[in-house]
Amino acid sequence: MKKIVVALFFTGSFLLSMAQKDTLWLTDGRYFIVKSVEMNEDSSYKVTVVNGEKIKIKEVEPEEMFVLNKQNGTEKIFYNPGEDDLPFKDMKDFVTGENFAHNNYKPTAASIANFVMSTGISLFLGMHGMVFYSPLGVLIPTVILANKNPSVKKFDKRYNDNFKNGYVVAAKHKKTLWLIKAGIAGILTGGGISFIIVK
Repeated sequence: MKKIVVALFFTGSFLLSMAQKDTLWLTDGRYFIVKSVEMNEDSSYKVTVVNGEKIKIKEVEPEEMFVLNKQNGTEKIFYNPGEDDLPFKDMKDFVTGENFAHNNYKPTAASIANFVMSTGISLFLGMHGMVFYSPLGVLIPTVILANKNPSVKKFDKRYNDNFKNGYVVAAKHKKTLWLIKAGIAGILTGGGISFIIVK
């Protein structure tokens, strides 16, 4: 029986192939429905992405390209591992984990906590005439919360370490972005409240 991680990796491609388009996977776990993939003179790639009736051209660097799953069931591998990189089979599991995190991981609790802490710090600094130090309202709690890796306890033995590592990398990146946005919102909220009170 094939590992479930392999099934997950091809689920998106299988569904998208129904639209009679190829699917390009990147090494960060993202994928695009594409009409064409062409190499530029500088070795980068011009990718024609299809989104419904819209067509968009993307420039993709060689190291970002992973594999092109074609509608006829074949694949074109772009991934060229170095001496210290994962082999293709293991990298496929890693990319699957990244994709799973992109689609399912939502750091809501950490974002709310960051908003509350950032608001409190910004409010405190604003009330004491130290508004210029308000960016600390984002930096301090964001660093504290982002430093903790997302849990992989929910994944059983069917999910191998490469999948879990990919999941953690993508989830941590997503978590950091959410924390920064929540922190900025907290700064604006705390700063606004302190401005009203002091005024």
